[in-house]
Amino acid sequence: MKKQYHWLIAGLLLLQLFAVGGIYNNLTNLFVIPVTEDMGIARSTFSLAVSMKGLMAFISTFFSGALLHRFGYRKMVSLLMITNSIALVIMAASKNVVTLGMGIAILGLGDGICLTAGPPQIVRRWFHKHQGLVLGCVSSATGLGGSALCLVFSGIIESNSWQSAFLTCAVIFSVVAVLMFAIIRNDPEDVGLKPYGEGQYNHKKQPKPLAKWEGFTMAQVTKMPAFYLLLLASFLSCVCVYSLSLTIVPHLRNEGLTPAQATTVQSTLMLLLAGTKLGLGALSDRIGGKWITLICVSCITLSLAIMAFSNDIYLVWVSAALLACGLPLTMLTVPLLIPDLFGYRAQTMLVGFFMSTASVATMISAPISNAVFDYLRTYRPMYTLSAAVGAALLALYGLIYLLVARSKKKLSL
Repeated sequence: MKKQYHWLIAGLLLLQLFAVGGIYNNLTNLFVIPVTEDMGIARSTFSLAVSMKGLMAFISTFFSGALLHRFGYRKMVSLLMITNSIALVIMAASKNVVTLGMGIAILGLGDGICLTAGPPQIVRRWFHKHQGLVLGCVSSATGLGGSALCLVFSGIIESNSWQSAFLTCAVIFSVVAVLMFAIIRNDPEDVGLKPYGEGQYNHKKQPKPLAKWEGFTMAQVTKMPAFYLLLLASFLSCVCVYSLSLTIVPHLRNEGLTPAQATTVQSTLMLLLAGTKLGLGALSDRIGGKWITLICVSCITLSLAIMAFSNDIYLVWVSAALLACGLPLTMLTVPLLIPDLFGYRAQTMLVGFFMSTASVATMISAPISNAVFDYLRTYRPMYTLSAAVGAALLALYGLIYLLVARSKKKLSL
């Protein structure tokens, strides 16, 4: 059993992301209509409450590197999963949007370590071989969770209430917290093992077998124009993603699809996302994070354009399939793109830094989209604008790659 502990760790990360991703991915889509109707509030007001999660997620992700270094992943993830359970109980007991927002804000504390920055670090420590494949497999759980839990929660909401769905989420998080604390370990050395594929690189000494050069220092990176352009590109990419993914169910219902059809599209999207994360993770081991990022942005742009101009059910399914290929942009491509561009020397700090931009994007995109809906009674203008931004981002990423290549060349001289 001890020799298989690497895969047990991967399985636990998969279970954790199944729960966290499944709940987070459905928070806006499934609950916006029942919560707003029950509380008598506008959708934009609900989105503002949800944006509190984005704010706290930004803070937690920004400081995730320091927290993980100080306390370790095992302690932090177990504590935060329990905190998530408490937050969901508060949300279930809410009688007004203020209390609901407080619960959602507490929920956001776990985002940085439980969903974005934490799992890639554990994968990097436990697996020195096939990192892209393993990370893709683990991160695919967010899609599986989103698909399965979408059906579970929608059933609970229909048969009982949205409060019961939140309490079910709290129970799931509590069970996962106990398992993570009992079994997860920060490093393979903690149980007398070596990383899988030991010898290819050492995460503590920044090896050269995986990269011909260790990379730029953090001081060098912050002086590069490409760094700030990449921050902008990452932010805009995530805004484009969330402007669609967080409003797809209410958008489809607004465009004439039945609740069952809209929920089925969302569930299938999450299921497809699991497969695309696994496939893109494996492909990244061959072609690298730069090409994977361009693929994701291209798919997002096409998906937004189709959804903006057509409500034909067959084209909706095409759009959902394309979106499934684009959604890995946030969680999968950042940990793969950063070492491709800047090397491994400052990887941990940079990944946390860029992941925090995704949290800010989450915080502002849904409120803006729902505010547009409250004013125009349609989400189409946001989809159209986001599609145009996505097209421009392809050129921006190309410029970033060129600038980084020039910086590498200067450094080698």
